[in-house]
Amino acid sequence: RNEQQTQVGGNEAEERNCENRSFSQTANHQMFSGLPSLLTRRKRKDLELMEEAAKELLSYFSHRNVDALLKVTRNTLETMRKRIHSSSLLYFMENDHSNKQKQSSHPIFRTNITLSIPIIIMIPALDEVQQALNKTVEYIVSVSRGVGQWSKERIPQRKISERKILTARRGSRESDWEDVVPEAAIRSVLDSSISDVSASINLLIPVQPKNYYKWVSENKEIIKLGSVLSTTINSTKKDVLTALEQFACYHHIWRREREEAIRDFMKGSPLLSEFESQILYYRHLESKINSEPEYICVGALALYTADLKMALTSENKAWMTGFGLHCNKKYCTEMENIFTFIEEVSKRLNRPIKDLDDIRIAMAALKEIREQQIPIDFQVGPIEESYAMLNKHELPVAKEEIEKVDTLRYVWEKLLVRASEIQNKLVALQPNFRGELISNVKIFIEDCNEFYEDYEKEGPMAIGLAPQDASDRLIISQNQFDNLYRKYITYTGGEELFGLSVTEYPRLLEIKKQLTLLQKLYGLYNNVINTVSGYYDILWSEINIEKINNELMEFQIRCRKLPRALKEWQAFLDLRQTIEDFNECCPLLEHMSNKAMMPRHWKRIAETTGHSFDVESEMFKLRNIMEASILKYKEEIEDICISAVKEKDIEQKLKQVIAEWDCKTFTFASFKTRGELLLRGDSTSEIIASMEDSLMVLGSLMSNRYNTPFKAQIQKWVHNLSNTTDIIENWMTVQNLWIYLEAVFVGGDIAKQLPKEAKRFSNIDKSWVKIMTRARETPNVVHCCVGDETMGQLLPHLLEQLEICQKSLTGYLEKKRLLFPRFFFVSDPALLEILGQASDSHTIQAHLLNVFDNIKTVRFHDRVYDRILAVSSREGEIIELDKPVMAEGNVEVWLNALLLESQKSLHLVIHSASMSIQDTGFQLTEFLNYYPAQVGLLGIQMIWTRDSEEALTNAKYDRKIMQQTNQSFLELLNILIGMTTKDLSAMERVKYETLITIHVHQRDIFDDLCRQHVKSRTDFEWLKQCRFYFNEDSDRMLINITDVGFVYQNEFLGCTDRLVITPLTDRCYITLAQALGMNMGGAPAGPAGTGKTETTKDMGRCLGKYVVVFNCSDQMDFRGLGRIFKGLAQSGSWGCFDEFNRIDLPVLSVAAQQIAIVLTCKKERKKNFIFTDGDSVEMNPEFGIFLTMNPGYAGRQELPENLKINFRSVAMMVPDRQIIIRVKLASCGFIDNITLARKFFTLYKLCEEQLSKQVHYDFGLRNILSVLRTLGAAKRANPNDTESTIVMRVLRDMNLSKLIDED
Repeated sequence: RNEQQTQVGGNEAEERNCENRSFSQTANHQMFSGLPSLLTRRKRKDLELMEEAAKELLSYFSHRNVDALLKVTRNTLETMRKRIHSSSLLYFMENDHSNKQKQSSHPIFRTNITLSIPIIIMIPALDEVQQALNKTVEYIVSVSRGVGQWSKERIPQRKISERKILTARRGSRESDWEDVVPEAAIRSVLDSSISDVSASINLLIPVQPKNYYKWVSENKEIIKLGSVLSTTINSTKKDVLTALEQFACYHHIWRREREEAIRDFMKGSPLLSEFESQILYYRHLESKINSEPEYICVGALALYTADLKMALTSENKAWMTGFGLHCNKKYCTEMENIFTFIEEVSKRLNRPIKDLDDIRIAMAALKEIREQQIPIDFQVGPIEESYAMLNKHELPVAKEEIEKVDTLRYVWEKLLVRASEIQNKLVALQPNFRGELISNVKIFIEDCNEFYEDYEKEGPMAIGLAPQDASDRLIISQNQFDNLYRKYITYTGGEELFGLSVTEYPRLLEIKKQLTLLQKLYGLYNNVINTVSGYYDILWSEINIEKINNELMEFQIRCRKLPRALKEWQAFLDLRQTIEDFNECCPLLEHMSNKAMMPRHWKRIAETTGHSFDVESEMFKLRNIMEASILKYKEEIEDICISAVKEKDIEQKLKQVIAEWDCKTFTFASFKTRGELLLRGDSTSEIIASMEDSLMVLGSLMSNRYNTPFKAQIQKWVHNLSNTTDIIENWMTVQNLWIYLEAVFVGGDIAKQLPKEAKRFSNIDKSWVKIMTRARETPNVVHCCVGDETMGQLLPHLLEQLEICQKSLTGYLEKKRLLFPRFFFVSDPALLEILGQASDSHTIQAHLLNVFDNIKTVRFHDRVYDRILAVSSREGEIIELDKPVMAEGNVEVWLNALLLESQKSLHLVIHSASMSIQDTGFQLTEFLNYYPAQVGLLGIQMIWTRDSEEALTNAKYDRKIMQQTNQSFLELLNILIGMTTKDLSAMERVKYETLITIHVHQRDIFDDLCRQHVKSRTDFEWLKQCRFYFNEDSDRMLINITDVGFVYQNEFLGCTDRLVITPLTDRCYITLAQALGMNMGGAPAGPAGTGKTETTKDMGRCLGKYVVVFNCSDQMDFRGLGRIFKGLAQSGSWGCFDEFNRIDLPVLSVAAQQIAIVLTCKKERKKNFIFTDGDSVEMNPEFGIFLTMNPGYAGRQELPENLKINFRSVAMMVPDRQIIIRVKLASCGFIDNITLARKFFTLYKLCEEQLSKQVHYDFGLRNILSVLRTLGAAKRANPNDTESTIVMRVLRDMNLSKLIDED
């Protein structure tokens, strides 16, 4: 600080000199202002030099200031570091030298250590000490904030004088402070004596706006010192833990469970010496704790132990107190026992001696004293010592106990003296009492003999006594015997006391045994007789048979336990009979007391027993029932009681059924805007289910033999519920038909065409509204249905009328279907919707996909409402119609026109495309972008067919032409693959992927032809392929497969995916083509997932056909199938019947006949045929019927022979996945698709074969296709990555996560 002041003072002096020089220069300048301009310029130059010098000087002193601040800060931090380091060094040296603390160590920080169970902790913690040190370092560095930088502004003279005065005052104030602060305090700071870390440091440092803090805080050495100091305390953590470890020897004081340890100690019945050794152990431990040093030095820390010692002492004290309390408790109990003994014996000794009894009591007391004298003598000493020991160790003891223990020895010795006195007194009294005893014994023998005679004659054992009399006599005899027995005890005891021979009384002891037995028997006898008599007076309404049963059972058990000798006595026999008689009645009484017993049942019991029972009377008791001989009619009464219980059960169930149907109501639903005209289907189904349950219950009640009182009621409810069920089922049938026909006949176009049926339905509709209005007014289910005859009569009539309407409607729909055959493939509701809205041609948009392969919408003329100009697919591809179609008149007529016009328009586009292909300036990309996907695909196929045939024709003359053509096909393929890597719309992507799928196959075929050296157009390897030609002469698109030719049907297919063609697909195409060529059907058969249906559909797409797929089930009937066959034959469509062998065998038999008629007509090339239902159907020879079968499953039939004969079967096996992978990779834009497909296929094959079998594993086609879809997206997202990297990454990401650890 002094150094800093010196620097500041020096700087001020330099500043003043500078100001003086500048002032004198200004004065000179004014004096010579009149000199020539040369002098002026020179002066200006000198002034500039002067200013530069001044700046240099200011900069120099500014650097001096920085250096001074850096030096003072560095010195302070270094001093602190050395001080802390020296403490730590000293600590280590001492530790190395000896474990004893040295007073010469100089710690800086004071902390406390204390016990925080279960560990010893340091307060404040090591981190807090480190934070305090860090804060100190921060304050030291922050001092430079208060030192302002010198500015370039000139300070006026007035300010300089003010500053001088201020500095003088501050100097005087500091000197005053130095006088006030004691020298010792300063020395303690200079000596770096211990500071309490818990004292917070709050220093207010004045901050100058421009200061030197930045230079100081960013100085490398200061940063380094700050860094060293920021870890110096925390680095002692290990040493602090080691220091605290020296208190480990006290762990047991707080870690052991005190109460449990003392309890275990007490189990060993410890002696006083053991108690004292425990207390002394803890006393010694307390001394050891107190002798621990005041503080422990660990480097710069002083760990003060006062709090820890206090906590340890407190815990230690608790142990001592615990042992003291248990010691006190033990010896206090012993002392109390001695005092109790002394008190009791003293009472007996102090009793006056008047007779033999008194002598006997005194003698017994003396005997007890003799027996207890030695044990008590041994106890008194330890008891006194225990209290002395507790007192010595200042352990808590009750004041009254200390007073008591002081009198213990005196009271005991006093008792012994009194015993000696009584002993002497008894010796003196003995002769008198002895003579008296001998005379009394003689009189007692005479009294006994009299009692014996009287007992024989008048006692309870006299022969022929009734049990009740014997019981009375027993009481008298017992009283006499008790008097004699008391004397017997006294006299025999006296004889023993005086050493006389003891007189024997064998007869008296025998009578004692007899009386004991008699007491047991007659006590039980009286108890039973009184209890049973009490039962008779119990009110019948309050009877508790269970309680009576329990009491009788207890009597029986006591009866069995009586000695065998008593079981011959009359009293015992009577007793047993009474219990058994009442026991026999108990089950019967229990039945009769059942709540199910009604007056009708009591009347039947009265008729059976011939005894009337007034059960309704309040005073009706058990006695009234027991008077009737109920045991005599036991079985009859039991039957009546059981029937009462059964009837009660029947009644409850019947009441439950009645209550359920009394509150069960219909719930209604709104129909369109016409109000609540429907029964809610879900709640009505629940009502029918509940009704069936109730009928089951009533049925079981009807068959119950105890149902007589309720039979009529049960029959009534069975009738009601059965009729209600029938009516509700009829009602729901009528409702469903009404809803179906309401949509047709109310406000639709069909009503106009069927006026008679519309009128009939109008009447039905009115009746239905009446029925529903009545139902809403009477919503209770049973009451509504069978309350009167209305529903029972009206519903069957309505059903009959509705069926007539439906039949007429079905005939109407059939006519429409014959006019537009594709309606055969539309369900009745959908067809009704189409026909019902026929007046508005725009409503057809929603149904177009039901009758066309891929026409989703049509475009109408903006002004002419019904004029159709173009058709559009799901994907948005549009074909402009060659001639507009007017959607007027009957819907089936203009739909036919639309179909023909769409086919014609597509044909014209194909014709245009075939012409484009022939152009010399043909550009593939432009061609594909211009034409729809379907036509573009045909274009590629026509190019391939043309170029291939040309090469094959010229192969004999030109050796290279096959290779050149093959290369041109490869280039064409690469152009297509290249297109997929561009940013395409979803439709364009599908388009190019489909083109690649087909062209990969075409290129592979030609590659095989090259390798097999085929050089002729007539070679079967070429003929078996699908070959596409546009015949200009006939203006037809032709497709040849082997020797079978097909005319392209021009169905608009839009932009859809095509199947990857594998050798299996080729074989299937050839077989199906041959079948069609022979006017037969095709029947692909094979396991699931082999592509039976998809191959058939794909072949249809290849030929431009409309293919309809039907999922067959055992629910199909011959009428439905016949309708489909008619539709196919008439429309020229292909029908693919999926899983045909699931249809029931009888239906298959009829279907075989129907198919035979259709195919025979095709073979004979007739224009029409008569179908099995008698209809005359026009024939379109382009139709085809295909069955797919999945053999070897449950529920699959073997096809009848007459059906098999009309079909060519194709065995479909597992497709070649490698080809599929390769084609899909190519369509995703992968050039190196062959190698990648091989790797992909091999990996999945190995996974399938070698990994464990898990439910969630799937390495089949479904998983392969999802990976391939992801690959396309990954390829486009990472165009710069190599193809193998992309494939490897996607395969890893999509499979690794689902593998289990083992795999």
